[in-house]
Amino acid sequence: MEHCPMCGRRVSLILKGDEIRDFRDEDWIFIGVSRFPEEGKSGKVTVFKGEGHFTREFYPSVFNGHINNEGEFIIPWKERY
Repeated sequence: MEHCPMCGRRVSLILKGDEIRDFRDEDWIFIGVSRFPEEGKSGKVTVFKGEGHFTREFYPSVFNGHINNEGEFIIPWKERY
């Protein structure tokens, strides 16, 4: 657990294979950052849904997270589990 220099919140760094929960309380498996934020564009993350075996691309805010300056996906610590 660490503190995000951008927002100051206690955060968890999400790694490939970690399970994360979206705002609908659905669980997903994190695959990676698929698009890094740049001027005029938001970043995106790719996740995997075990049942049905499909992947989706979402904005990090779906998981109450963001992509930091190092290109890592982080979410508030309490949101992880």
